[in-house]
Amino acid sequence: MKNKSFGLSWNRFSFLWFTAVVVLFSVTAIVNLSAFASTERGVKSTAPAPTLPQIPEGFSDVSGYVSDSNGNVLQGVIVTIAGNTFSNRTETNADGYYEFTNLAAGYYTLTYEKEGYQTDTLDINLKENEVRDLGTFTLEEEEIVQTTIFGYVADIDENALQGVTITIEGGNLSDSTETNADGYYEFTNLTAGSYTLTYEKEGYNTETVDITLKQNEMLNLGTLLLEEIAKAKIYGYVLNIRGNPIESANLKLKGIKTGYDSTTSSDADGFFEFTDLEADTYILIAKKKGYKRAKQTISLGEREAKEVEINLKRTSKKAKKTSSGR
Repeated sequence: MKNKSFGLSWNRFSFLWFTAVVVLFSVTAIVNLSAFASTERGVKSTAPAPTLPQIPEGFSDVSGYVSDSNGNVLQGVIVTIAGNTFSNRTETNADGYYEFTNLAAGYYTLTYEKEGYQTDTLDINLKENEVRDLGTFTLEEEEIVQTTIFGYVADIDENALQGVTITIEGGNLSDSTETNADGYYEFTNLTAGSYTLTYEKEGYNTETVDITLKQNEMLNLGTLLLEEIAKAKIYGYVLNIRGNPIESANLKLKGIKTGYDSTTSSDADGFFEFTDLEADTYILIAKKKGYKRAKQTISLGEREAKEVEINLKRTSKKAKKTSSGR
């Protein structure tokens, strides 16, 4: 009886254990199938969703606009940023907008430049992960100041000289003007730099002046004196043998090398002169009706003024008869 009773107990235990294992596997399968079905139907998972890559921490952006003093947007403004051993540049677009991105925290200087406008700067201090809107930056137009030189020209007696041609040269500039009735001249709208001015007028020595001109400078060169060209001349008197002046004597002067050829007449005092002569050897011939012709050879140096005296003798009556007899 004891053995039969033990066998029945063991069989009952085995059945119960097997049943428990089957139930456990069934429950696990149901749970997994339920989770799979939920996912297939689009049920939101409790797992975290993937995110897009983020901008590296610690980097900042700067942006802004540029306009003129009237509020008009300025395109083409060169904006330079420098700081933290970093430097970059950009230009404003048609809306006057500019920006710099991915900047490290720290101090920066922005420089705004455009032709015709005053260059200006702005200092900023950027924090980490900061997006800084600098608003609208205003550029002032450059103040237009004409760079000018002016002056006067006169002779050595300080009389104003009109019609003096003044030429200015320097850099890529070459221009000229003439003095007015007051001897005044001017050149305007010049750029800074070195220039040479040349002053020319017929009958006067040419002069040059070198100047250095600063930007927006009005330079008064004062009064420049031009000296007349001192050329040689021959002058003197035509006299009779008694020392009395002979008026209206005809005088002819010829230069041997220069080819100079000119005539003049003596005045009531017997005076005559030939001016603006070059250095040369000249032949001077004087004659007047009723007098014998006189001839002199004159050597004239550069800028020399030489006085001569010519004595004319009357022709004799006998000579006249002999001449008429022929």
